[in-house]
Amino acid sequence: MNTKDITIKKVELIDRGLKGLKVTYVVPSENNKKVFYNERVEKLKHPTHLAIDKLFNELRHPLLDICEIISEGDKMAIDYQLTLTQVTSIEVAGDSIKLKGTKEVVGEKVLSLSTPKISEEDNYPNFEGLVAIMQNLFEEVKVYMRGDVKGTNEEVAVKIVTERKKDRISISDLEAMPEAERKEFLSKAIEEHFGGSVLFPEDFTLGEVEDNHDIQSAVEVEVGEEFIVPEDGVPITTIMDKITPFQDGIVLDGGEKEEVVLPA
Repeated sequence: MNTKDITIKKVELIDRGLKGLKVTYVVPSENNKKVFYNERVEKLKHPTHLAIDKLFNELRHPLLDICEIISEGDKMAIDYQLTLTQVTSIEVAGDSIKLKGTKEVVGEKVLSLSTPKISEEDNYPNFEGLVAIMQNLFEEVKVYMRGDVKGTNEEVAVKIVTERKKDRISISDLEAMPEAERKEFLSKAIEEHFGGSVLFPEDFTLGEVEDNHDIQSAVEVEVGEEFIVPEDGVPITTIMDKITPFQDGIVLDGGEKEEVVLPA
């Protein structure tokens, strides 16, 4: 997608970015030598990459600050509040910025948070910092929209296990796991979150194929399509090379297929 002339107005996470973004943007078009600006809303379903996740995390402090849930003081107390908070959307209207998010409260219940539209005239002391985060985020979203960078296998799986409510695990504990245990743990997390089964190259029975045309006709894989083993059972030797969007793992589901990846 060409993002050169678009102006992003709003970005919303879908399932914490695991199922992509909803992006509202304005794009110019010309008709009878007149320029019109059309607003479009687009849902992109591939997982967000690490740079987008980090910038959304940086917005947690402004969200809590503007909502007067935190103030300058005990850093440990502020850091704890940040772990309970998620920013779900950022919207720009003229010179103002609006944030929405959630915060875990008593009994793991979730409180919805929304700032008013904040502009420079409101004398918010960290407004310049907020604008800088917004600008960096929107640039990364353009990178994401073009498909130049996608969430890696590692990022998708780690995001699930470190941010979920039940059986949440810290990154340090995850890194301390033996490799085989860690792979099994992340595989199970992917299966539980998206449904289906995770398959690796070693899960396939490999055979010989005399004509590469058989492979091409047996499996045509593009992003968002299903992986189908033909009824005639044509053996496939280079299947993992052809399913590049999924790389090291594939989720097969009886219902809607998800673009899911898994760490090697």
